[in-house]
Amino acid sequence: MKLSIHSSEQMGRRGAALIMTLIILALITVMAMGFASLVRNETLSAGSHQSRGRALLHAQMGTDIVTSTLRNLTADPGLTWASRPGALVTASSDFPTKLAVQTDLHSGFPSARMLAPDSDVKDVLRPANVNMATLYDDGGHLITDETGGGTQPMALPLRWVYIRKDGALDFAEEPDLTNTANPITGRYAFWADDESSKVNINTAWKRNAPGDSESGASFNPFFPTHPTGVDLGALFTAADPSLTPVTARQMADFLHASITPNHRYTSVAAAGGRFFNDLSEMRRLDHLPGSPGGFASVLSKARFQLTHYNHDPDTTFFNEPRIVLTTQEKYAPRNPDGSLVTDANGVPYFLDILNTPDSDPGQGSKENLNRAKLDKTIRKLITYLQRADWPMTSGSGGSLQSKYYPGSTAFENNELRLTQMALNIVEYVRSAESSLSLVEPIRGIIDLNGTYGAKGAFISNAHVGDVINVGNGVANIYKGSARSLYITEVSAWIGDKPVVRGGVNYWPCELYCEIHLPKHGGLDHIDLADVDGKMVSVGYSHYLLNPGEFFSPDTFAAFTGKYIPCHATTIIGGDTKIKAGEYRTAYLKALIKVNARPATMPLRLGLALGPKMTPTQVATEGVPDPGSVFNNARRLELAPAGQVFTMTVDPPSTPKESIRSYEVTEHNVNSVARSWTHDENGALIPSTSLAPHTFGSINRRTQSVLGQHASALAFPPSSSPELDTDKDGNVTAAGLRMPYPKGHAKNPHGIVYSAGELGFIHTGIESNRNGTLGGVPFRTLRLQPSRHNTTVVPDWAFMDLFSAPVVMPASARRIFAPNDSALGGRINVNGMVEPFADTGRHPQLSAVLERNLPVIAVLSGVPNPTETDPDRLVNAAEAKATAANIYHRKLATGGKNYGHPGVYDSPGEIAEIAGVADQGELSESILRSIASLITTRGSVFTIYTIGQSLDQTRSHDLRVTGEQRHRTVLEALRHLDPATGQATRIHFRKAGHTDLYP
Repeated sequence: MKLSIHSSEQMGRRGAALIMTLIILALITVMAMGFASLVRNETLSAGSHQSRGRALLHAQMGTDIVTSTLRNLTADPGLTWASRPGALVTASSDFPTKLAVQTDLHSGFPSARMLAPDSDVKDVLRPANVNMATLYDDGGHLITDETGGGTQPMALPLRWVYIRKDGALDFAEEPDLTNTANPITGRYAFWADDESSKVNINTAWKRNAPGDSESGASFNPFFPTHPTGVDLGALFTAADPSLTPVTARQMADFLHASITPNHRYTSVAAAGGRFFNDLSEMRRLDHLPGSPGGFASVLSKARFQLTHYNHDPDTTFFNEPRIVLTTQEKYAPRNPDGSLVTDANGVPYFLDILNTPDSDPGQGSKENLNRAKLDKTIRKLITYLQRADWPMTSGSGGSLQSKYYPGSTAFENNELRLTQMALNIVEYVRSAESSLSLVEPIRGIIDLNGTYGAKGAFISNAHVGDVINVGNGVANIYKGSARSLYITEVSAWIGDKPVVRGGVNYWPCELYCEIHLPKHGGLDHIDLADVDGKMVSVGYSHYLLNPGEFFSPDTFAAFTGKYIPCHATTIIGGDTKIKAGEYRTAYLKALIKVNARPATMPLRLGLALGPKMTPTQVATEGVPDPGSVFNNARRLELAPAGQVFTMTVDPPSTPKESIRSYEVTEHNVNSVARSWTHDENGALIPSTSLAPHTFGSINRRTQSVLGQHASALAFPPSSSPELDTDKDGNVTAAGLRMPYPKGHAKNPHGIVYSAGELGFIHTGIESNRNGTLGGVPFRTLRLQPSRHNTTVVPDWAFMDLFSAPVVMPASARRIFAPNDSALGGRINVNGMVEPFADTGRHPQLSAVLERNLPVIAVLSGVPNPTETDPDRLVNAAEAKATAANIYHRKLATGGKNYGHPGVYDSPGEIAEIAGVADQGELSESILRSIASLITTRGSVFTIYTIGQSLDQTRSHDLRVTGEQRHRTVLEALRHLDPATGQATRIHFRKAGHTDLYP
C-alpha cells in the first residue's frame, strides 16, 4: 500500500516535534541541574562566608576581652597596677596601692597532656599556635623566629576557649562532643603582648662612646637619660654575636639617620626621613645606599625584642603625675589646652618657685623667688614624705617621716624636720638649673604663729628681712644645701695682755674660718677673690659686743662691720684660689672691748658674695656696711644657721698654732650648734683630740668617720637609716654631690637628668636646734638594697614619684609624648613573658621565651665608676649578666623581694637586684643612669587572636569550617583631669590592625 504525501509529511512533523520536545526537555533538565548546582554552590559559598564571619567574630572576642580587662583594671585612678607581657597585676579595693592579683591577658597555657606529641589527644583538639609562619614578613614567623634550643622556630601554644551553640563558653581542653543539643560551634585563643617591654626603634639610638666628639655627624646631642640613649647597637650585638660593636654602632647610626638625617629630629620628612610604621620596614635598610647591612638578619633574631611604637603612663603608682624635677615652667606637665596640670589644691607638678617663669633659679632674692609658690612646693614634697601607703611594703609600711624621724609624731618634732629634706630637693634642682657658680641657699623658718602669712607656712628670709633673728623662738631653722662654699672649722685666739686705750681694755683677737669647696660640689675650682666678678666675704657674727666696738687695727682701717673680704691678706698662705676638695682659712685681726679676758666666745659665721674690693680699697675705705654686703649680696653660708654656739677660748699663753678649734664632721652638717659642740655620740667638743687645729686640711672628726666601717661607729643607731658606705661597708662621701653650673661640659643642658639623682639628697642635715645631737653626716637617700625589713619603706620607692625633664623635639613629639600623660621609649623591666617563660606557674614548658635584650640596651655603656676608675662604664658582659638578674629577679646579697612576687611594683625596686646597685654608694650611678628610662607598666598592647568556626559531627568529632587571625595594637590614652591632676579620663583606641594569613 502506498502512503500518501500528506501522511509522510505528517509523520515528519511529528518526528520533528518529538525531537524538539526532547531538546527542550534536555534543556530544561540541564537548566534544572544547573540551577541545582548553582544553589548547591551558593549554599556552600554562603556557608563558607558564614563560617568565616563566625570565625571573625570569635577572633574579635580575644581583642574585646583584653580591651575590657584593661578598661576595668587600669582605669581607676585609685588602684595601683603593673603590666608584663601576657598579664596584668592589680590591687584590690581593700588595699588600693598593694599589688595582689594577677590577671592573665591570654586564653591559658595548655596542660602537659595536650602538649605531649605521643598522647592520644585528637589532632583537632591540639592547642592553638599563636606563632604561625606567615608570608606577611618575608616568610618569618609572626612573633619570633627564636628556636628555644631546637631547630625550628618555637611554637607558642595556647588553650582554646570553646563556644557552644547557645553562646556558653566551654573552657575544657577536651570538651564534651556528645552533647548534640548544645554542640560546639567555634573557639578562640588570644595573647596580649606589652609593647613597653620592647625597644622602640623610633625613639632608641645609642649612647656616645668615650672619645666621641660633639662635632661628629653621628654624635647623640641628647642627654644620656633621654630615650635616644637606649642603645640599639648593644641590642644588635646581643641578638647577633657575629656582629662587631663597630658594625652594630654603624647600624644604629644608619637606622636613626633614616628617621632624621641630622640625628636631631629637625630633619624628619624635610630631608627624606620618616618614622617606621612597622618593624618589617627595617628590612628595606639593607637595600639603601651606604647601608652597613645586616638589618634583615638582626630583625629575624630580635623581632620579639623590638617594636615601632610604645609608651607608658608618665604617672606614679598612685596614678597621679610625677613631679618633674625642674623649676622651669617650660618642662612642666600641661593639659591639652596648654594650661599647667595641677593637683586638687592647685599646685602644679613641678617645683614652681620662681616669680619669672624659666628664669635662673640661682638667685635667692625676693625678686626671684616667690614665697607663696615656694611654700606650696615645700608642702607638696612633705606630703609625699609623709605617705604611708607605699605599694611595695608589707604591712602598713610607714612613711619616710617615720623612718627618718621615728618616735613622736608631733608636728613640731617630726613634720617640721621633714622640711629640711624637702628643701634639699629644691636646692639640688636649683643648683642644676642655675648658670651661677655659687647658688645662694634658701634659708627660712616655719611660721607657726602666722606672723608673716598663713600659719604653718614656710617663710624664706629673702622675703621678710632677717627672719632668722625674728624667729629665734622657733625650734627649727632651715638652710638649703646648694652648690656653694661651706664653713667647716672655726676658732679664735685671744692674747694674754690687753691693749689699754683711755683706761679701757681691748684684747687682741684673731678669728679663723675654714672655707671648704666640696670635692664633688659642682665646681672644679674657684677664686674666692673673683667669683662672677664678685668677692667672697666672711662674716663674724656674735652677741658679746655691740656694733662699733669690733674693729681691725694694724692691717686695716677701723672695722665697723662684721665682714671681711677674701683676698691675699686675709687668707692664710695668701692663696685665694681653691680646688675641689681643698680648704682655705680666712682670718681677721681685731680688738675686743671687754674688761677681763674672755673664757668663752659665742660665734656664728657667714659667707656672702659681695662687692669685689682690692686690699688697697679695704685699707683706705674700710668694709662696706653689713647691710650692703649681706642683704644686697648672695648669702652663701651661715653656720650654724639656727643659733650661735659658745666657743671655749684656750688658756693664756697658748700659741696660735696650738689653739683648739671647733669643726664639723661633714660640710653639709653644720646648721645647728650641736653639730659643732657635740660629736656624733653626744660627747662635748672640743677635746684634746682636736688640738691643735687642722685649718687648711681635712678635719679630724671627718677622718674619724670617713673610711671607717659603719658597724664600728656608735652612730646612728642600728635601727636608723644607714650611712653612705662603699662596697666594703666603709663610710664614704661619694654620695655628696652637686650639679655643675648650667652650660658646663658636665651639665650642658642645665637640668636634672634623672630621677635617680635623688640619691644625692642629704637626709642627715638637722634643722632642730634644740635636739640632743647634731645632724648625721654622710647620709643621703639610699638607692641600694635596703637594710631594713620589708615593713619599712625603702628610699628607692621615693624615686618613682618624680621624673626628669624630657626635651621634646617638636617634629617628634607625637612619638616621644603621644599624649599629655605618656612618654614613649621607656623599657618595662617587667619583661617575664606570661605564659611562655613563667616556669613557676607552668612547669610543663619545654622551652622558654625570654625578653631581656631591651634591658641590656638600657644598661650598656652607663657609668659604673670605681674608686680607682671613675670613668668606668658598664661593658657588654656586665650588661648581659645584670639584665638576666633583673629578668629573673636574682637578689643581691642582702636584697629583698618587695611587694608582689611576680612583678616589680616600682622601677626603683631593681636596686635590690644583683649587679644594679649592690656595690656601695658609687654603684648607685647605674640606677641613676637608667631611672628615667625604665618603667613597670605600659600603655600599648599588641593582641594576637585566633578564631575558628567549627562543626560538631555525628561521629563526635570537630571539623574546622573557617579561621581568622588578627593582630591588633591597642593603646590606652590617659588624660589628666584639670581639677585634680589625676589620670581619670581614659579611653582605648586601635593604633593598628592587621588580618593575618599563613
